[in-house]
Amino acid sequence: MIQHIERSEADTVRAAWSASLCQNTMARFTNARETGMTAEQFNGIWSAREDISFGQNEGFWVGRNSVFNACVTASAAARAADAAMMNTKGPALQAVPGTGNMHRTNLMSPLVEVAGDCQTAKGMWYCPGVITNMEADGKNHLQWNIVRIAADFILEGGAWKIWHLFEGADFRFEMGKGYEPASGIGPHKDAEVIVPDPALADLPRGKDFVPAYDVPCGIYSVARGWSAYPPTPMPYSTFEETFTYGPEPFMSQGREG
Repeated sequence: MIQHIERSEADTVRAAWSASLCQNTMARFTNARETGMTAEQFNGIWSAREDISFGQNEGFWVGRNSVFNACVTASAAARAADAAMMNTKGPALQAVPGTGNMHRTNLMSPLVEVAGDCQTAKGMWYCPGVITNMEADGKNHLQWNIVRIAADFILEGGAWKIWHLFEGADFRFEMGKGYEPASGIGPHKDAEVIVPDPALADLPRGKDFVPAYDVPCGIYSVARGWSAYPPTPMPYSTFEETFTYGPEPFMSQGREG
């Protein structure tokens, strides 16, 4: 049963406006991350708390320094490595349509619940996206990337900031290739074998700079079928009475099949 939160007319307007601002914050996060997040953008998007977290299928980065490293420092190094690969193969690829590295997430199906006390909020989006990147074979690979984004927001200094964020990929497969649901991100029945290009052999790749997770999980997998976990946001009064999109529920509950 969905809880009904009693609000005054003024608080109802405030909650509606806050939900819109949370959506803006998430849009700023996806746009900044996909174009290269700066320290200034990070501070404007993420909470100043030390217990922030950013989770993906394989685990969570926990703590402000770790999340900053993943979003800003390591991301910049990864982008530089990918640019080096592109520059090495650039002349031969300039005439190939669609060549380049891109990670685009389209925020869709927004569901945002603002707490009764208007101090925190929870949001979830289901997001079709696309990834284009150069692999070790020197060819550009295009992938569909379908993810679920869930976030806790907290009001700080009049601005809605991200507190906990989870981004779980449900499907990821190459465009134009056969898809086997049981394999998920893994091999596809008609996928090409990637043969390394000697010209790129000594160059680091962007994925080499992804930092290790502070809390490895590996429990949210594209190979396990659809799940209702993590749960969708529900109306609540204060954060103390609801769940978190941080790593704790993943460690204690796992992912229900």
